[in-house]
Order: sequence, then C-alpha cells, then structure tokens
Amino acid sequence: MADASMSIGLSGILAAQTALTVSGENITNSTTPGYARRQVQLAENAPTGPEANTETGVNADTIVRDRDMYLEGQLQNYNAGLSSATTLSQYLNQIQSLLQEPSSTSDGISTQLDTFFNDWQAVAANPTDSATRSALLNAAQQLAQSLQDLENGLVSVQSSVDQNLSGAITQVNQLTAELAQNNQLTSNATSNGSAPLSLEDQRDSLMAQLAQLTGAVNTSPQQSTASVQVGGATLVSGSTSLTLNAPASPGGSVTAGDGNQAGPVSITGGTIGALLQLSQTTIPGYLQELNSFTAGLISMVNEQHAEGISENGPSTSVTATNSVSDANAMLAEAGLSATPTQGQLTINVVDNATGAQTPVTISVNPSSESLNDLATAINNAGGGNLTATVSDGDLSISAAGGYSFDFAANQGTNILASLGINPFFQGTNASNIQLADALVNNPAAIAAGQSADSGDGSNAMAISNLENAASAAFGGSSLAGYWQTVVSGIGSDAENATETQTSAQNMVDTVNTQEQAISGVSLDEEAANILQYQQVYTDCAHYMATVGQLSQTLLSYISGVA
Repeated sequence: MADASMSIGLSGILAAQTALTVSGENITNSTTPGYARRQVQLAENAPTGPEANTETGVNADTIVRDRDMYLEGQLQNYNAGLSSATTLSQYLNQIQSLLQEPSSTSDGISTQLDTFFNDWQAVAANPTDSATRSALLNAAQQLAQSLQDLENGLVSVQSSVDQNLSGAITQVNQLTAELAQNNQLTSNATSNGSAPLSLEDQRDSLMAQLAQLTGAVNTSPQQSTASVQVGGATLVSGSTSLTLNAPASPGGSVTAGDGNQAGPVSITGGTIGALLQLSQTTIPGYLQELNSFTAGLISMVNEQHAEGISENGPSTSVTATNSVSDANAMLAEAGLSATPTQGQLTINVVDNATGAQTPVTISVNPSSESLNDLATAINNAGGGNLTATVSDGDLSISAAGGYSFDFAANQGTNILASLGINPFFQGTNASNIQLADALVNNPAAIAAGQSADSGDGSNAMAISNLENAASAAFGGSSLAGYWQTVVSGIGSDAENATETQTSAQNMVDTVNTQEQAISGVSLDEEAANILQYQQVYTDCAHYMATVGQLSQTLLSYISGVA
C-alpha cells in the first residue's frame, strides 16, 4: 500500500516537473516568431489490479501545441492579401511621385504642356520676336526631356520589379526545399512515436512565408506534414518540392518543374502575384499610355508645323528625316512609325522673281504606292520646277533655279509628318522625343506663319489650339484631356492600393489578435501556472514525506509488537 501511495505522489511530482518545464519553454519563447504555446495535458493513470480499482496517480506524457487551424488558414490568406496590397501600394505610389502631378511648379507634364502651347500663342502674337521664339524652343526641349525622364523612370521601376520578382522566386524555392525537408524529418519522428512540436512550428512558419509570397495554401492542414498548392500546382508533397522559374521573357509565365519538365503556374496572390501584375500589366499599360500621348503630341504638332513657313521663307530643298525600310514597298508597309493616310498632298511652287504661287496637288495612296511612286508623282506634277529623289529610304524635294516651295495648305494627308518633312519634333515616343535638329538653337526655323509675311503667326496659332482640340487618336479627347485621364488613372490606382493595404492590415491585425489569444504565450498565465505547479510539486513532496513517515511509524510499531 505504501509503495502505491509513493507512486501516486511521485507521479504528481513528475507531472509538476513536466508542467514547469513546459511553462519555462513557453516563457523563453514568448517572443520567438512562429512559436505556438505548449500545454501539458494531464490524465489520470489507468487503474491496475485484479479489479482495476487501484489508483496510480497522474500522467503528463502528452504535450500539445495550442493552435486553431481555421484561424491559421485565415491569417495566411489575409497576410497574402496584405503582402500583395503592400507591394502594389509601394510601387504605385512611387510611380505617382514620378508624375509630379498635380503640380503648380514647372515640374509636372501638365504644367509644361500648358507652357509649351502658351508659348506658341505668344509666338503667334509676336512672330518676329526672337526671344519669344527662343522661349518656345526651351519649353519644347524641357517638355521632351520630361517625357523622356518619365519613360526612363517607369522603365527603372519595372526593372526593380523584375529584380524583386526574381529574388522572391528564389526565396520561394528555398522555402519549399526547407518545407520538404521538414516533412521528411516530421515523418521520421512520428513513425518513431515522437511528437515533433518544434518541427510543426517550423512547418507553420514556412507555410506563412510561402502564403505571403504566393498566396499558397496547405491542402492537408490536419496532417503533421504540409502539402502546398499554388495556382493549381503542387509545389510541395511529402519530401518532394518543385522549383519555380521566373518568366523567360517579358509577359511570360512563371513555371514550376522538377528539373526534367516544367509547366506554367498562375500566381495571382501574395508578393509575387502583385509583382507579376505590375511587371506584365500595370507598368506596360502606363508606358503604352505615355507613349500614345507622346506619339500623338509629335504627330499633331508635326502635321501642323509642316504646313507652315519659317522666317527664312519658302524652301529651296527639304529632306525627310524618317526613312522607309524599302523604297519600293507600299508606304503603309514601309516601316514608318506613323502610318501615312490617304489624301491630297499640296505643294505651293513659288516663282521667286514674281512671287506667284502655283499649287501642285499629288494624290497619296499608301496602300498602293511606294516612296518611289510618290517621288515620281511629285516629279510629274512639278512641271520641271520640282525634283523629288529617294536615297537610302529618304525622300528629298528640291526646286529648280529661281523657284522655291512650301506646304502652306490644308493638307489632306499626314504624309509630311509621317516622312518627317519640316518637323518640329523628332522621335516616335517618350523614349526618344526631342526637338528637331533643324530647330536646335535656330528659332528662325519655327514655321510660325502660312505665308511669306514676316508678321504672319497663323500657323503658330493653329498649333497653340491643338492642346484642347479633339483628336481621333485619343478617342475624341484632347491632348490635355488625355493626359489628365492618364494622371487620374495612375492616381486612382495608387489611392485604391493604399486603401486596400489599410483594409488588409486591419483584417490581419484582427485575425492575428484572435490567433495569438490561442497560440500566443501569456506571461501572466504562465506565471500563474508556475505558482500552481510549484504548489503541486510541494504538496506531492509533502504527501510522499507523510506517507514515508507513516510507513516508518507503522514499521516501528510492528517491530515493537514483535
């Protein structure tokens, strides 16, 4: 009987020791990321004896992690959303700062666009003033440089996104390899009857990181090992993991494979999902809008500028600045950045001696005529006073002696701007727009009028009106209106991303609080547990001492009787 009583007391001491050890483990890991609180599950020892009615004390062999699989899954899901929103917000706000809009200074494109067209109006009002013309050229160069800077900035942001995407994919591969190894170690431990709680902590931590990066889910949360799926692909199963590969080309897919073969994986969540969206959709879309705006600006200004006359008067020769890839190819297919339109080209041939003008009209049909055909048509219509030649894909037009020419007419085709004849800007988009070489440091070359009258600023006025003129290139909107739409769109995207980030952070904080209430360590609670089990330990020791004392007294009594 004494032995049984001592066993009961000893089981209490051992249980209290185990519980105290667990409390110590909880306290020392209270700030360890990913650590889930341990709890001792006490159970009454199974009775023994012939009638199974002999009490044998307490059992403290089972230690469990406090966790809620549902909250854990929710937290991983919300963290994936937060990581995505944070990444989008970070880059979209960075892009918005590149615009410097809205701006009351000269830094924003909107302000510079206003200045540029206002300077055209100033030239129209005073076309003979060299300082006014020079101010226009300076405004044009500043606008062109700002558009280039913005394009470079967007390309730089995209490069940063792609670098971070590559780094995030490398990180995923490291995590999946670690998780596969964790699965193997866990399987080995459980097959030996162990409860690998630290491995389970590591498993959940790895899963949380994978969810943040990719939106991955654990399809077997009730198992001790994890099975990870992303975009329908199983990245981790047992001790095997696949390797993610970054897109091989712009707009390509992320792939997953085992080294022998790989297939596309659709990742839309987490950091990588946001980076893919930025790299393949958002930033290319912004670049396309910027380049469309810039190409429209170049085309509209150049078309009107080509119809003007500079301070130097009508020309004796001009050479196109835009080359065709093949002088015998149809103009619509000759590699011109701005496709020529069908219509009538008018060239005014001027007799320098009398000042008499003779309009020459040439039909332009880009779908059935080549550049060589156009040169021939000009020669035929010029009556010997105009000569058109093609060299290395460039069209040149020259006047006979005693004659000159201009294009001061309401042209029915954009062929002049398409070929780059008498342009104001050169280039095709935001990456290469610049002031035409002929105008650099040459304000007299601005084609402000549509006649030889030095006080004529009609062409400059026509260009100044382009800022707010409806254009088919912008779906009926104007240059200024289209740019405001671009700016508003980027601003709205950045604002929505920031709001989504704030909302996602609130959800994560809420669920994290709920999850921590279950799996987090409360130092106050652990302090109370220590006091409780310390008391249990003391009482059990006192109980054993009492049993021992009684046993000794009984033995002494028996010895005395004997």
